[in-house]
Amino acid sequence: MSKEISKFGRHTLVYYQMICNAFREPKDYEHALEKLEIKEVKLGEELVDMVSAMRMFCDRASKGNIVTDDLLDFSYILNRAVVESALRADGDEVEDE
Repeated sequence: MSKEISKFGRHTLVYYQMICNAFREPKDYEHALEKLEIKEVKLGEELVDMVSAMRMFCDRASKGNIVTDDLLDFSYILNRAVVESALRADGDEVEDE
């Protein structure tokens, strides 16, 4: 197996690192593997990389409770969470239980 990571894999990993940094103390931030540039013609590919990173983050944060390798299934989970949040009558954030 090649140790070379595909462009898709590198971009997904960079997005994953930055998502994880949002939950770290600034002194513990990880530096990105590379600087990404979004080009209009490749925006769709970058969005797939971002969603893949979100799936990876959610799977690890939930300790494997989000069991799907299918991005379409995961996008359904994201869409449902967004719709449920938007439909909350009071608009307040849910308190931790």
